[in-house]
Order: sequence, then structure tokens, then C-alpha cells
Amino acid sequence: HARGISRSAFLGPATKQQRRTAAVRAATPDTTDYLQLFLDDTPLMDVRAQVEYSKGAFPHTDNFPILNDEHRALVGTCYKNEGQQAAKELGYTLVVESNLKEQLVANWKEFAA
Repeated sequence: HARGISRSAFLGPATKQQRRTAAVRAATPDTTDYLQLFLDDTPLMDVRAQVEYSKGAFPHTDNFPILNDEHRALVGTCYKNEGQQAAKELGYTLVVESNLKEQLVANWKEFAA
């Protein structure tokens, strides 16, 4: 055991069933925490584009989209025509290289303050 870390702790569950169980547990959210967010009227931030947000959102949610509706359409079309990697690169370009990142981060910090 290198540095006191067991093989199973390092590699994860050993059997196929253990891996499946671990994956299900990891993918299953603790809904009691979500319920408490709603019961406490906790403010939430939604980063989806306005067109998505306007179709429905959780209560007490403010919309601070990463992509505006036009950018979202461009990235979606790129994804459909050129694939995931090309869409990620376009999204990066639209946000970072157009100097939107600084404004987005400032908005998010203000919301969290």
C-alpha cells in the first residue's frame, strides 16, 4: 500500500456489481437537500440561455446565462454539424475571446455576495 492508500480505495470497487452500485449511488442525488433548498426559499442561479430559462425554472431562481440565445443557437448548430469538441471550442471562443467572461464572473460574484 503506497502511502497508506489501499488498492480498492485507489482503484474503486473491485467487482462489476460493486462498480455498478457505486455508479448508481454517485448518480443519485440526495433529494432531501434539494427539498430543503425549496423549503428555505434559497436563491438559485440558473446559467442556461434566456430562451431555456423562459420555458421554466426552479422557484427563486435568477438567470445569469453563460450563452445568450444567439450564441446558444450557434453552439447547438455547431454541435449538430461538427460534433461536441467543435461546439465546446466555439462556446469557449464566444465567451472568453469576446470578453464576456469577466462580466459573467462579476455577475456571479455579485449574486453570491
